[in-house]
Amino acid sequence: MYQGCLIKTINFRFVHQFSFSQPEFMPPSDALERAAEAYWSKKLYEDDYREFSDFFRPDCEALLEELRSVNPSSLSFRSLKVYVARCYDLAVEFWKMHHTYSFPTMVVVGDYMNRMADLTGRNDMETLQLLEASSPESRGILNKKDPMLAKLFRLLRQSKKATDLLQHQNAKWALDW
Repeated sequence: MYQGCLIKTINFRFVHQFSFSQPEFMPPSDALERAAEAYWSKKLYEDDYREFSDFFRPDCEALLEELRSVNPSSLSFRSLKVYVARCYDLAVEFWKMHHTYSFPTMVVVGDYMNRMADLTGRNDMETLQLLEASSPESRGILNKKDPMLAKLFRLLRQSKKATDLLQHQNAKWALDW
């Protein structure tokens, strides 16, 4: 409801070890429409993304590292049961968090695509291609030799609208590559 999304919940079933999901939708309403309008106009998805990346993600990574540092074969039976139960509980919590924060991350990418398309005059899919294999998770730390980023900056420099906007926003440094 917070984002104005019509998905109420997702029902999961396992049949012969295959996972099936079916969304359960909320009926459209004025309240959902107002929530969606506020979510986009106030860019609340940016707050959601920052909340996850600044608050939850570091804790999740620390917990995962802690779990990975344990050698299960060195545990007693009782300790192993506690360890496995903790792994299961964290998997459940991470699954919930994934489904709570996956919507805002998709919106951030969609917003990026729309903004870049407006700035460069390219279509949305062309701007999305600029992100391919460029996230830290998929590529490691980005550097100036990254061909996708070089293409992005080349497109920015070629767009008068983009350079004017960056100049106006005192962000000329974004083109100093």
